[in-house]
Amino acid sequence: MRRGGDPLPGGGRGLLQLQPGGAPQSRPGHHEPAPPGPPALRRHPARPLPPRRPPRRLPGAQDRPGRVQPGFQGHVHHGAAGARDGGDPHRGGAPARHGAPGGVRLHRVHLGGGEVRPARHERRRHVPDRQRGPRLLRLPGAAAAPQQRHRHRQLRRADRLPGAAAEGARVSKQEEFFNLSHCQLVTLISRDELNVRCESEVFHACINWVKHDCANRRLYVQALLRAVRCHSLTPHFLQTQLQKCEILRGDSPSKDYLAQIFQDLTLHKPTQVLPCRTPKVGQLIYTAGGYFRQSLSFLEAFNPRDGSWIRLADLQVPRSGLGGCVVGGLFYAVGGRNNSPDGNTDSAAIDCYNPMTNQWSQCSPMSVPRNRIGVGVIDGMIYAVGGSHGCIHHSSVERYEPERDEWQLVAPMLTRRIGVGVAVLNRLLYAVGGFDGTTRLSSAECYHPERDAWRAITPMATIRSGAGVCALNNCIYAMGGYDGTNQLNSTERYEVETDAWTFVAPMRHRRSALGVTVYQGKIYVLGGYDGHTFLDSVECYDPGTDAWTEVTRMTSGRSGVGVAITMEPCRKQSERHECPC
Repeated sequence: MRRGGDPLPGGGRGLLQLQPGGAPQSRPGHHEPAPPGPPALRRHPARPLPPRRPPRRLPGAQDRPGRVQPGFQGHVHHGAAGARDGGDPHRGGAPARHGAPGGVRLHRVHLGGGEVRPARHERRRHVPDRQRGPRLLRLPGAAAAPQQRHRHRQLRRADRLPGAAAEGARVSKQEEFFNLSHCQLVTLISRDELNVRCESEVFHACINWVKHDCANRRLYVQALLRAVRCHSLTPHFLQTQLQKCEILRGDSPSKDYLAQIFQDLTLHKPTQVLPCRTPKVGQLIYTAGGYFRQSLSFLEAFNPRDGSWIRLADLQVPRSGLGGCVVGGLFYAVGGRNNSPDGNTDSAAIDCYNPMTNQWSQCSPMSVPRNRIGVGVIDGMIYAVGGSHGCIHHSSVERYEPERDEWQLVAPMLTRRIGVGVAVLNRLLYAVGGFDGTTRLSSAECYHPERDAWRAITPMATIRSGAGVCALNNCIYAMGGYDGTNQLNSTERYEVETDAWTFVAPMRHRRSALGVTVYQGKIYVLGGYDGHTFLDSVECYDPGTDAWTEVTRMTSGRSGVGVAITMEPCRKQSERHECPC
């Protein structure tokens, strides 16, 4: 077994309602037998973990022949040389072949309307059916933009208008919406529970309300815009409205207000932290794929409110070392590797999971396979960063536009990186640590989308490959990873304003190839490899107390999962089974 190595093949990276792993790869000439199954998880003496609970399952989550189940003692495939920090073997297996697109046709109803052309990442030509995502709230009575009318179906109504008489009464009639007073409209669009896919829907709804009685309502435009969360809009969208929106013409105060926000966004200034829209639909932590003796096809979701897990539709192909992200309520699984007894195949695939249908669909593949990839989202577009294809370590970066189902190469990083941690903060993309094929890295760099250029930032104090990286409270956090000798439990925080890293409280467990996400102002880390065991531990970091706590256990130990947060799956697609506590 490689000294201290993380055996994850590919493991560097890490709607409605329904409550809901392998032997280290040897370097050439250093073949050793596979270790026995993972020992019991180390428990913190002061915080014993709850017993492992079986997940609830949704239709489509049935076990398939050949899947590794907990306790699997079958054949363990040894690939060729791999990085010691949890990477896939770098050789073996041809790149995966990608089939023709397919999927379920869905539509989306937009709140906004009129002649204003939407932002570039929201414009669409004909898009394969798989890209049409879950339906989201249409603000009461807001007309759908002609060019957006058929994009996505409505998920559910977020709330009733104040004063609606009957319980559950619908308020989607145009006339009722247009008869709101400006105070009622401001109150409605200020609500955190408003269930919209994009803040541009709120913007369009306000413009349409003003157009309904332009002579008498034009004076309220600025008050309405201040209730819209304009810092959540994209610069391209704002620029389009400033140039073409009829209501804004001649309204200098409103135009100046939006121009200032446009400047803040394009200069990547830290903005006032406003609460996110949190509709009365639960948010779950989704975890896809991973590695335990071979790549896995699991998709499971954790409900932090009640501690339950649900089992969802499996990935179409098992993958580890993949990236996970969410755009418009849809979960995307990007890249990775299928490491199986039959061979190793690095993946260029991106698959889209729709919580409304509990189904996966294929999207256009990347230009190259990317195992141990990092992913981030800016302005609704997915950035695929680094990774490896066999023994080739990528510095290249490409960007996926879901509305067009197209990839485009952007400027490459300054350094080749696999097992790279990626986070987005103030519309800047950060790539942290990793392995360049020779050396494990402490360096980090930052991508400016307007300039299409990378710049180096201050390196971390610690070498980290396969670390978990995320953004929270205008800071970048890097936790765990592998330094070439040991798996790490230390955590560093990067202050954007000072361009400096500082240590914060360490995790309770050493882990590399971990999954990481942010939920309600706290960091969650899932699984990973500690040098001996595939972890099922889930820890949570509270920046207010600078402390980590154990919160639950995954249904089985694994590393190299893709993790992101989106809405609960549709109840109609589920079969609820209470898990024993």
